[in-house]
Amino acid sequence: LEPLQLELADVRATCQAMREANTQLQQEVDRCRRELRDTRRHLTTAEDKIREKDDIISETRQRLFDAKERGAKFEDVVKEQSEVQNALQGRLQSTRELSVVSETQLGNLRTSLGASMEPPLLGQ
Repeated sequence: LEPLQLELADVRATCQAMREANTQLQQEVDRCRRELRDTRRHLTTAEDKIREKDDIISETRQRLFDAKERGAKFEDVVKEQSEVQNALQGRLQSTRELSVVSETQLGNLRTSLGASMEPPLLGQ
């Protein structure tokens, strides 16, 4: 009976050691599950932040694209208005030159007409 009791004591010691090992392993598994849960939560938070940043970047790119497009339109308008202004300045210069010529001709005409249509001198 004694060898059986020794074997039983040995089995009980082995079972106790296995229970302790099992408890330690279970604690390790629980710790790993908590870490995994925390890591997943952090990952979800990080993914949410990335999505927010991506949205901000997309909105900023769209605003930049819109601003660039408006800038190009303004450049076209400025160029067109500059061409119109240059054309108007050319017409104004031509009109001024024509006016000077007309004034000169009018002055010559007045002088010419004035000499032939002088009133008679009084007292003669």
